[in-house]
This record gives sequence, structure tokens and C-alpha cells, in this order.
Amino acid sequence: MRKPPQVGAIANWNVHGTPAVRAFTLIDIMVSLSVVVLLISLLLPTLASAQEATRRMVCASNLRQQGIAIQNFALSNAEQMPSSIFDSPRRNAEHSVEETIFLRLDQAKRVDAFRRGNARRVPSLIESTDTKLVWDGLGKLYSEEYVNHHSCFYCPSHHGSHPEQLYRSRFLDTSTHISQVSREIAGNFQLRLGLGKKRISDLNPSYALVTDAVRSQVDYNHITGNNLFRADLSVSWFADSTRELWNVLAANDKEGSSALRSSVVKAWLILDGDDHRRR
Repeated sequence: MRKPPQVGAIANWNVHGTPAVRAFTLIDIMVSLSVVVLLISLLLPTLASAQEATRRMVCASNLRQQGIAIQNFALSNAEQMPSSIFDSPRRNAEHSVEETIFLRLDQAKRVDAFRRGNARRVPSLIESTDTKLVWDGLGKLYSEEYVNHHSCFYCPSHHGSHPEQLYRSRFLDTSTHISQVSREIAGNFQLRLGLGKKRISDLNPSYALVTDAVRSQVDYNHITGNNLFRADLSVSWFADSTRELWNVLAANDKEGSSALRSSVVKAWLILDGDDHRRR
């Protein structure tokens, strides 16, 4: 009785009518592995692009939640945007535009130094035994309960030094005493300064009001572009296909404040579009 050929082997019939079994050679296995590796290398960029597209959609959704909160805030505050201690009331004065990624600030570390210059207003303070804290800018949407969860201030594509996990406990912690521990909170989005007391409805509809952080290349979330919340209350995508926006950003957030400030100012002009840059 003839035995069937072995599994994984190649059977050839000889002249006597009996099967001659030949196993896979090393070359066969190497060719198969090469094909598998080639297919994986072709699929990985597609999978990475799909993952980034998903993260970008989540980021846009988070920004949209902030936009809704800003609309509700404006309805209760004479159509004004959330104010920032780093915004100056003086014409042509320098605003600390690079600081608006911070949602909660250490009074002694950041606010006092700026207040001695040209601060817009004295914010309400949260006192504790070791520091003074103030919710600022977009952080007011959280402290005044226009948003009900802190996750909307973070982008899942963020690859810099301000991930949501780092600050989660600071949002949830209600104690007033954490000795010698920084309790500042930073987000992944940037608030526009320099609007004065203009109402949102008086602004150019294409004016960018909130965007993925442009403080430095380290804080830049998507590399290929930014999600924007504009004055017409829409959320849109700014494609940076030529890397124009990326190239004007400071290399990292350790550079001096003047370098950070200059790059953020240039970034806002790019995000507004050519019509605004010609003015």
C-alpha cells in the first residue's frame, strides 16, 4: 500500500510508480520569508497612515469640544474669548503668546514676572500652602465647568513633553498641599492672544483662534499640519505639505522666550492665510 507524501514535502513520481519525497530547501524558506517581509514593509506605512488619520480625527473632536465650550463661554461673557494673564492691553505691546499652552500656572514662577510688565488683568488665585495657582486661558473652560473632562485639551498624536498622562492626577487632585511639587498644567493646544476686547462675531471668520500647539517643534502634534478652531466657529485642517509652518517653529521649548514668541507669532500668520499676512 502506498503511503501518502509527507506534509510540507514535494512529491515526485519516479519511473517505478512510487512517490519520491523532497522536503523544502533552505532557499525555498528564505524566498517565502522575503515575500512575507516585503508584504509587511508595504503594509506598515498604510497602517501608520490609518492610525495617524484616526488620531487626527480624535484631535479634531477634542478641539470641537473646546470650540463648543468657547461659544458657551462667550455667551456668558459678552462674546469674549477666555482671557489670559499673558495678554497685554497696550497697543503694539508684546504678548507672551508662547505661554498659552498652559492651563494652570504657578503664580510665583510665571505670572508675577509678567505682571510687573504689562499684564491685562489680575486673575483670581487659588491659594495653597506652598504655591499660588491660577487657571488661565483655555484652562478657564475647565475651572468654570464649560467642559466636563480634561481629555479634550490633549491630542493623541502629541509626541512632546506634555502628554495627558503626566497631568491627569493634577486635574483630579483636590488637595491643597503637595509640598515642593509643581502643579502647573499644560495642554496640547494654543490660544490666540492680541484680540483686545473684540467680540468673536466682529472678527474675520477665517481668523484662527485655537490650534494644535505651535510653541515649538517638540510641541507640534501632527508634523503634517494642524487642526484649527476659527472665528466662524468651525474646526478645519491646515495641511502643511510644504513644511512652511514646521520650519518657522523654534527647535525646542528650551529656547529663549523671544525666540519662542517670534515663532508663535509667525505661525499664527501662516495659519490665518495669505490674506492676513498681506495686511
